Amino acid sequence: MPQLEGQIRWALGSGELVRVLPAVYAEAGQAHELRTKMRAVMEADPDAVVVGSAAATFHGLLEVAECQTIEVASRRLHSRGWLQKTRRQVPVELIEFDSGIRVGCAALTVIDLIPSKGSAIVDTALRSGVRLDHMVAALAATPGRPGNKTRARVLAKSASQPWSAAERVAHEALHAAGLCGWKANLRVTSAAIADIAFVQLKLIIEIDGYRYHGDERAFARDRRRDQDLAVHGWQVVRFAATDVFDDPARFAAAVRRLCKARAKQLGVPWQ
Repeated sequence: MPQLEGQIRWALGSGELVRVLPAVYAEAGQAHELRTKMRAVMEADPDAVVVGSAAATFHGLLEVAECQTIEVASRRLHSRGWLQKTRRQVPVELIEFDSGIRVGCAALTVIDLIPSKGSAIVDTALRSGVRLDHMVAALAATPGRPGNKTRARVLAKSASQPWSAAERVAHEALHAAGLCGWKANLRVTSAAIADIAFVQLKLIIEIDGYRYHGDERAFARDRRRDQDLAVHGWQVVRFAATDVFDDPARFAAAVRRLCKARAKQLGVPWQ
């Protein structure tokens, strides 16, 4: 033991090791990495649970650069610099253990972040495959928390399961206009998920933001996809996300006209 302590002191003095937490050390090149700090937390308190933004990076819901501190539910640790302690009790059914790290599950992480991130974190989670009913269950399992009314309201407005802010606005516009018979983010072929699909009319509405559809490769990919959908009998109409944001009512009116025209073309009744 004295020999090991001497080796640690030497490594610290030479800069090979860095103290991350009391009695917890890491290689200098890895000491500032988020995962290293999470593992250090587990060494210092095996019962701790990583929550909040750090948990979101763990689940791929936020970029590492968006996480400035690691929030942990712990009875032993103390807040310091990059470490923020909370004394909350995380229900055991909402805890996951992966790569040596105890972390709040993705659904819990989403509802944790709704007060600070708003509906955007829900959109990201839905796009990543986190189920809305799991988020609702996580909220029900953590009653009495500040912000729960906001969380419940955001989840209720996410019933149509939008994957982006533009889709969220589009869904709200369609609901406000009384348009029904559509499904959001529906897999219509093995290779294609439609933003909004009127199944009876075989009509797809795509909401294209410049970030994901603006480069040359995306432009070509979208057209190949539309060609494949046309072979399967689908009509695809694309709207710019900016148009949806700028005038949601106009967007809904345009979709209504498209539905009427498509129904007439197919000879089927519609609303």
